[in-house]
Amino acid sequence: MGQNNNSAHTYYQISKTQELSPCQVILSEVSGSKLAFRNCLLSVKNMGWNLDYKKFRTLLSDKYDVEIAYYFIGYVEKYKGLYAGLKKDGYEVMNIEPIILPDGNIKGNCDGDLIVEAMANFAKYDKAIIVASDGDYKRLVEYLKSNSKLERVIGCSRCGCAVKLKRIAGNQIDFLDDFGQKVEYKQKRTP
Repeated sequence: MGQNNNSAHTYYQISKTQELSPCQVILSEVSGSKLAFRNCLLSVKNMGWNLDYKKFRTLLSDKYDVEIAYYFIGYVEKYKGLYAGLKKDGYEVMNIEPIILPDGNIKGNCDGDLIVEAMANFAKYDKAIIVASDGDYKRLVEYLKSNSKLERVIGCSRCGCAVKLKRIAGNQIDFLDDFGQKVEYKQKRTP
């Protein structure tokens, strides 16, 4: 996992064989502001492009009015540069203790934290934006929607989003692949 510093904007490279399973949550705790949860870095990578975290943070602010963004991620000491870069790009980084699997791989294991945070802070936000494609969030999205707390679901990709998540979100869903160039990292060419 390496940080690319060749641009004013930053993206973080994560290979398919990374040792840390990315698990991110963006959470706004300011009363009246929007709440956004995120968990789909590899889906973007699998679409053949890299997410520019600074551009994505700007999109969350400009399009969805997210004021403060917390980013939950499994903490691994050697990735301190990643966490510093995310802070620089406007995220409040919340490190979660990862699970070390029997084969030595590390799993971020943030899904439960994401759901608990959404429910624990339920009274602190007016609307939620869930950025994920995993059907495991169907019940959370369903609950938020039934309590008029769901602003949007942002699926990572149109074809990679779980059918049950699309179904429950209904017309309240956007997809990262639709934003493409607005949030895609583009390496600056040197003359």
